[in-house]
Amino acid sequence: MGKIAKQLFFGLLAGAALFTPPQISLADDYEELVNLLEEKNLLTPEEAEALIKKHREKLAKGSLLDKSEIKRLKKLVQLKIGGKAYLHYDYTINSPETEKDDKGEFKVTRAYLEVRKYFGKGKDNYFRTTVDVHQSDDGSYVVRLKYAYLNWKINNFLATEIGMVHRPWIDWEQHNGWLHRDVEKTFIEDRDGAKLLGSADVGITLKGKANNFGYMFGIYNGEGYHGKEDDKHFGKSVEGRINYTFGRLTAALHMAYMDNQNKADRFIVQPWIGFKNEDFLVAFQYIYNKENNQNAPDYVNTGFSVNGDLHLKRFIGQPLTLFARYGYWNFDKDAEDKTDYTKVDRWQVLLGAAYAWNKYIRTSLAYKHVGYDIPAKNTENGKDYKNTIMAVVQVKW
Repeated sequence: MGKIAKQLFFGLLAGAALFTPPQISLADDYEELVNLLEEKNLLTPEEAEALIKKHREKLAKGSLLDKSEIKRLKKLVQLKIGGKAYLHYDYTINSPETEKDDKGEFKVTRAYLEVRKYFGKGKDNYFRTTVDVHQSDDGSYVVRLKYAYLNWKINNFLATEIGMVHRPWIDWEQHNGWLHRDVEKTFIEDRDGAKLLGSADVGITLKGKANNFGYMFGIYNGEGYHGKEDDKHFGKSVEGRINYTFGRLTAALHMAYMDNQNKADRFIVQPWIGFKNEDFLVAFQYIYNKENNQNAPDYVNTGFSVNGDLHLKRFIGQPLTLFARYGYWNFDKDAEDKTDYTKVDRWQVLLGAAYAWNKYIRTSLAYKHVGYDIPAKNTENGKDYKNTIMAVVQVKW
């Protein structure tokens, strides 16, 4: 082979080498992006399969992949859109309130719409917006902001949320201990329980985990995502949670101090322990709440709750779960108002069954009894207890 022919031959090889890898890389990127969109539920499995098939047919014919299509998919894959709704039919058989006694109603207790925009690679840096639809006191359904925060990963052990963010406890318990938020709130948030705090607030949170240890600490306005800040001076809530898992057992401690200018300062200590395996879950918590009042006696409220799940799928072959909760909340005698059933000692029993039809839909049937330590004659309806039956559909997408 002549010198010129050799140079031409090796030049063509070099050119092919320079040209081919980007085509292969783009082809791989395309399928990876389509698969990611399917995982995020932005494409159905059928749509993803059709796109990949069409893409491979183009490559087989020698067609070049349009780089603009890759850019479009990359922008789309950085978005995550989802939602959740709790659809109820509740029948209150008995109640201290005349208006609620012997009343059945269909209602949407919550409907959430969530959008996340991811920055860069991975799932650790994003901005999240979640809106919450709920029924107001006048019966209309209104939309309010639940979360709006920047999630920023600082290193492998530390991340932060800035904006309208998670408080340390309630969301964590809903993922680790009380798994039936569609039926009822956690005991510390339930108006028939402790009713001490909410799940979100405006502030800044630091969080992280290392092996079996996790934590979250934050400073917040203290009024929750449904109240406005009206305190002077510091007037903030400082809250934190640590948790550790060893084997099937998890222990956690939650503490909060709320500095209120116009209301009582509140100090909460909440130890929690739970055990979970494939067949059942059991969790116990104790709640201590001290309130310091400027123009009234200080007082201490205490309570506890225990709840459990029994998963029957391994035994009966169906995704059926039985669940139960018992809780007791004891008001300090200085804080009790024997003419208001919402401000006296109370206890609750909640029993239910849940069936997961698929990853999107779960139905539950539950019964809740609440007893109040108040003379029946002091209530509107002459009853010192409340009984409610709840039929619930949870939809996730």
